[in-house]
Amino acid sequence: VRRFLRGLFTWEPRMPVRWAGVAGLLLVVMLAVNSRDTLAPLMADYRTGTGEVRTLTLADGSQVLLGSRSALDVDYDGHERRVRLIQGEALFSPAPRQGEEKRAFVVEASGGRTQALGTRFVVQRQDSDNAWVGVLQHSVNVSLQQPQSELTLSEGQAARYQRGQGIVALSDDPTQRADWAQGVLIFRNVPLDQVLQRFSDFRPGVLKLVASEQAHTPVSGLFHLDNLDAAIRTLAAERQLQVAQLAGVTVLY
Repeated sequence: VRRFLRGLFTWEPRMPVRWAGVAGLLLVVMLAVNSRDTLAPLMADYRTGTGEVRTLTLADGSQVLLGSRSALDVDYDGHERRVRLIQGEALFSPAPRQGEEKRAFVVEASGGRTQALGTRFVVQRQDSDNAWVGVLQHSVNVSLQQPQSELTLSEGQAARYQRGQGIVALSDDPTQRADWAQGVLIFRNVPLDQVLQRFSDFRPGVLKLVASEQAHTPVSGLFHLDNLDAAIRTLAAERQLQVAQLAGVTVLY
């Protein structure tokens, strides 16, 4: 023991620094290999925090409303106005192709591409292989390379695509899915656990439903993003649930 302690206190000063550097490098490598989605948003051109909604004006005049916990890269060149939705969701209002502006406006997300055809539309990146697209005005063309497929969506239409599976048209109402752009969340007969999951996109901390028997209880209503804690208490009271909050964790039981 004495020899160990002596060795500890006579350790070469530079060694801890060196090992700290090695440990840091290993951590970065592990994150890069195991969770690219963790690092990419940190290096994005634009990103938002939890509950933050940010309005962007791009170099060509296109407008982007970037949702909570979202990240976006802009990669314009002489042929295409390309943006990459790395995380979260965004509402796009591209500047029109007119006059000297001949370039197409394209949003890449989860292995797919959505090209604007004079439009306003929403893209939600659900994970590295899945995304949702909804059209608020005019139309868009959605394309996927694996498998090679494409679909044109008109105003009021929506679709989901998955890398390796294809593009599927949906009956979703795009205006409802873009509700956050108006500062609210609107639900019509949506299971309680999905409602709480959506709340989690816009509020800090962990939100957990322990009462699993209530998970599929339908919820309908309009909830303001700036008062989600009150919404949680209301939902709990309606279902005779208790709410406990401790150190960034909110539990319904």
